[in-house]
Amino acid sequence: MSLRFSSPASPQRMSQRLGEILLAHGSIDPGQLQAALAYQRERGRLLGDALLELRYCNQGQVLAGLAAQAGLPPIDLDREMPDRTLAGLMSRADAERFRAVPLRQEAGTGVLTVAVAPPATQEQLEELREATGARALRLFIATGEAVTRAIARLYTPRRTSLPTILLYGWPEDAAETLMSGLAERQIPSRQVSATEALAAGTRDILLAPIPAMEALLGRERCSSLLIAAAKHAEDFPRAEKLDACGFLLAPLDMDCVVRAIQRCHQLLGISLRQAMA
Repeated sequence: MSLRFSSPASPQRMSQRLGEILLAHGSIDPGQLQAALAYQRERGRLLGDALLELRYCNQGQVLAGLAAQAGLPPIDLDREMPDRTLAGLMSRADAERFRAVPLRQEAGTGVLTVAVAPPATQEQLEELREATGARALRLFIATGEAVTRAIARLYTPRRTSLPTILLYGWPEDAAETLMSGLAERQIPSRQVSATEALAAGTRDILLAPIPAMEALLGRERCSSLLIAAAKHAEDFPRAEKLDACGFLLAPLDMDCVVRAIQRCHQLLGISLRQAMA
């Protein structure tokens, strides 16, 4: 069976380089591009990943450039939760080989929605379709780092003892740094929208800057266990008004972040043994 794609788009031949696209978008300047290319050659990284690691771009800018290059719609895998029931369609080895994450499958049509990291050739995608047994693929593009994190979430056994840390109101770069640091310590986390932050309950742990929470809540208090971050120690009374159970000062130290999370675990009745299980 030949490869078939459903809407919204089919992959195009990547005729324009990612660096050229980002220059045209004003996301980087020529000096940053040259430095990123040198870093890419030295470290053996994709250009998009090099730009993120050097912090010349945020994930949104790289993702927009990749989408323009590939002719595919972008997807933020740190907000889109992969469907764990689809892990059986594709082994972890195949997911890592194809650098792809199955997201959902349409009942009765055989169409599988997949997020892929660049570069994704027609030949690789045909192999992917055959490996999953899908009738057709609906494709989205994601950054390589986001695909790696999503694969880890999809195929790592769920640890029900630890709640996922909800990140709200952080700049893109800060959120990525927090998620990477927490992932290294095997603490699940994800970015959430304003709606999700407002809906967070008493057993949810929310990590957010004080100004973002003040703008979100107004005069209300936070229902979840809030770890509030601020730039100055004098902001502590503002955290108290939000009923925060933790207070952190920027620049954030990951050890301090983890200790604040562990205090929330204690409030939830999660023992150290459960957290280490």
